Amino acid sequence: MQLLTYHSEMATPNQVLRATRHKEFGIPLNDPQPFDLHILLTDANNRSGTLGLIEPIRQLAELFRDRLGKHHGRLLGKTLCLGMDSAALAVNDDSTINCLWVA
Repeated sequence: MQLLTYHSEMATPNQVLRATRHKEFGIPLNDPQPFDLHILLTDANNRSGTLGLIEPIRQLAELFRDRLGKHHGRLLGKTLCLGMDSAALAVNDDSTINCLWVA
Protein backbone atom coordinates (compact mmCIF):
# COMPACT_ATOMS: atom_id res chain seq x y z
CA MET A 1 0.00 0.00 0.00
CA GLN A 2 2.85 2.38 0.74
CA LEU A 3 4.06 2.11 -2.86
CA LEU A 4 0.61 3.09 -4.13
CA THR A 5 0.56 6.03 -1.73
CA TYR A 6 3.87 7.28 -3.14
CA HIS A 7 2.49 6.88 -6.67
CA SER A 8 -0.67 8.83 -5.87
CA GLU A 9 1.40 11.68 -4.44
CA MET A 10 3.87 11.81 -7.35
CA ALA A 11 1.33 11.45 -10.15
CA THR A 12 -0.78 14.54 -9.36
CA PRO A 13 -0.97 17.18 -12.10
CA ASN A 14 0.95 19.70 -9.93
CA GLN A 15 3.75 17.24 -9.13
CA VAL A 16 4.07 16.22 -12.80
CA LEU A 17 4.32 19.90 -13.78
CA ARG A 18 6.88 20.54 -11.01
CA ALA A 19 8.99 17.52 -12.03
CA THR A 20 9.00 18.69 -15.65
CA ARG A 21 9.86 22.28 -14.71
CA HIS A 22 12.81 21.14 -12.57
CA LYS A 23 13.87 18.44 -15.06
CA GLU A 24 13.81 15.82 -12.31
CA PHE A 25 13.49 12.94 -14.76
CA GLY A 26 15.51 14.42 -17.62
CA ILE A 27 12.51 14.30 -19.96
CA PRO A 28 9.24 16.22 -20.14
CA LEU A 29 6.34 14.43 -18.46
CA ASN A 30 2.70 14.35 -19.52
CA ASP A 31 -0.42 14.64 -17.44
CA PRO A 32 -1.61 12.04 -16.69
CA GLN A 33 1.84 10.50 -16.36
CA PRO A 34 1.98 6.75 -15.77
CA PHE A 35 4.82 5.83 -13.42
CA ASP A 36 6.31 2.36 -13.03
CA LEU A 37 6.33 0.88 -9.54
CA HIS A 38 9.20 -1.28 -8.30
CA ILE A 39 8.97 -3.72 -5.41
CA LEU A 40 12.44 -4.69 -4.19
CA LEU A 41 12.81 -7.90 -2.18
CA THR A 42 16.15 -7.84 -0.41
CA ASP A 43 17.58 -10.99 1.15
CA ALA A 44 14.30 -12.93 0.94
CA ASN A 45 14.38 -15.82 3.37
CA ASN A 46 13.43 -19.16 1.78
CA ARG A 47 12.00 -20.28 5.14
CA SER A 48 9.61 -17.33 5.45
CA GLY A 49 6.26 -16.95 3.73
CA THR A 50 7.56 -14.12 1.54
CA LEU A 51 8.43 -16.26 -1.47
CA GLY A 52 4.97 -17.81 -1.45
CA LEU A 53 3.44 -14.35 -1.81
CA ILE A 54 5.33 -13.38 -4.96
CA GLU A 55 2.86 -14.88 -7.43
CA PRO A 56 -0.34 -13.76 -5.65
CA ILE A 57 1.07 -10.22 -5.47
CA ARG A 58 1.75 -10.31 -9.23
CA GLN A 59 -1.85 -11.34 -9.84
CA LEU A 60 -3.10 -8.59 -7.54
CA ALA A 61 -0.91 -5.99 -9.29
CA GLU A 62 -2.29 -6.99 -12.70
CA LEU A 63 -5.88 -6.88 -11.47
CA PHE A 64 -5.37 -3.51 -9.81
CA ARG A 65 -3.73 -1.99 -12.92
CA ASP A 66 -6.48 -3.33 -15.20
CA ARG A 67 -9.35 -2.13 -13.01
CA LEU A 68 -7.75 1.26 -12.41
CA GLY A 69 -7.25 1.62 -16.16
CA LYS A 70 -10.89 0.83 -16.93
CA HIS A 71 -12.11 3.63 -14.67
CA HIS A 72 -9.35 6.24 -14.87
CA GLY A 73 -7.23 5.61 -17.96
CA ARG A 74 -3.56 4.77 -17.91
CA LEU A 75 -2.42 6.22 -14.58
CA LEU A 76 -0.17 3.33 -13.65
CA GLY A 77 2.78 2.06 -15.66
CA LYS A 78 4.33 -1.35 -15.11
CA THR A 79 4.83 -2.90 -11.70
CA LEU A 80 8.05 -4.86 -11.31
CA CYS A 81 9.03 -7.23 -8.53
CA LEU A 82 12.80 -7.31 -8.16
CA GLY A 83 15.02 -9.43 -5.94
CA MET A 84 18.57 -8.93 -4.73
CA ASP A 85 21.14 -10.28 -2.28
CA SER A 86 22.61 -7.37 -0.31
CA ALA A 87 25.65 -9.36 0.85
CA ALA A 88 26.64 -10.01 -2.77
CA LEU A 89 26.16 -6.35 -3.65
CA ALA A 90 28.30 -5.28 -0.68
CA VAL A 91 31.34 -7.13 -2.06
CA ASN A 92 30.71 -6.79 -5.79
CA ASP A 93 29.29 -3.68 -7.49
CA ASP A 94 28.46 -5.86 -10.51
CA SER A 95 26.06 -7.96 -8.45
CA THR A 96 22.69 -8.37 -10.15
CA ILE A 97 19.15 -7.43 -9.30
CA ASN A 98 16.81 -10.06 -10.71
CA CYS A 99 13.39 -9.30 -12.15
CA LEU A 100 10.96 -11.81 -10.64
CA TRP A 101 7.92 -10.58 -12.57
CA VAL A 102 6.44 -7.65 -14.47
CA ALA A 103 2.75 -6.78 -14.41
